[in-house]
Amino acid sequence: MPERIKLTEKVLRDAVPVVGRDYQIFDTEVRGFAACIYRGGGRAFTLDYRHAGRQRRMTFGRWPEWSVSAARERAKEIRREIDAGADPLAQRGALREAPRVDDLIERYCAQHLPKLAERNASDQKSALAKMVAPVWGRKLVTEITSTDVDKLLNKVAEGRPRPHKEKPNNRAKKLQPSKPTPVRANRIGEVLRKMFTLAVEWGWCEDNPAQRFHRRIETARERFLSKDEINSLAAALDAAEDRRAADIIRMCMLTGARLGEVRQARFEQFNLEHMSWSKPPAHYSGATDHVQMPPFESFISPEAYYATLAHELTHWTKHKSRLDRDFGRKQWGDAGYAKEELVAELGAAFLCADLALTPEARADHA
Repeated sequence: MPERIKLTEKVLRDAVPVVGRDYQIFDTEVRGFAACIYRGGGRAFTLDYRHAGRQRRMTFGRWPEWSVSAARERAKEIRREIDAGADPLAQRGALREAPRVDDLIERYCAQHLPKLAERNASDQKSALAKMVAPVWGRKLVTEITSTDVDKLLNKVAEGRPRPHKEKPNNRAKKLQPSKPTPVRANRIGEVLRKMFTLAVEWGWCEDNPAQRFHRRIETARERFLSKDEINSLAAALDAAEDRRAADIIRMCMLTGARLGEVRQARFEQFNLEHMSWSKPPAHYSGATDHVQMPPFESFISPEAYYATLAHELTHWTKHKSRLDRDFGRKQWGDAGYAKEELVAELGAAFLCADLALTPEARADHA
């Protein structure tokens, strides 16, 4: 049985290394607490204990960075954990092997991004590498909180100085002042929400810290082609080998319709006599009890599609075979109509919140 002595600063200072081997000096006050004297002259504090029939030795601090009194107090804390059934050495090993945000980004890029469009995947990979990895990379996935998400997105939304476009060669004025970038913050927030949703599915964390990130107001930007640009585009379309693609682009230019709407259009929707195109709107038909939705590609985003679907499905619940909801609507725009639309919007809001969808707010919508 090893000899025990009350550990003090003097005992560790006077301990002499032994050539060819390390040895321990055990403390008399805390069971298993010892100072290990290394053959090279270093000294560290250890705690020997048994767990599930196995002998374990945990090193937790070096002397003199840790004083003897501080190490003894820490040894008492660890001993209490052991007596409660814990295995601190195994917990340390699990913590060392726990996935970090760098690992999460790598797996997200490898498994999820290939499913996206090439440009979208490239943008997300670049944003994660430049704005997320430098800040969170070495943190454990389980350490990221909603507060961390808010701080990161606030920093992104502030913007950063960029090269001066008008005077790129003037070193004194090479960078422009930073401009707010709320749209970029929203996009990165969406990427983080998806990434941590996958982390929960993979068992890397228990909840999603980006689930309800603060979404900033976005001001829509309009860009109109100049006359010269329209002429150049028309010439390029005339020379294009893929006539179908060229005609689709022309149709988009003439009507202002979205690409998906034009691609999914059917001949019966066009009236050549009146030169009109009747695009099928989203609606619920009470007579036939079914929901009619435009093509998925005609929406600006998946969130917009499912938000609209949630609205129509809430209307679907008013059928007599379900909730039998009737506010006394007589005509379009009356009080009964307004009440039903309000219920549909509230239902869509609740469904979107439950599904973690953040549809774009529109001032011209109910």
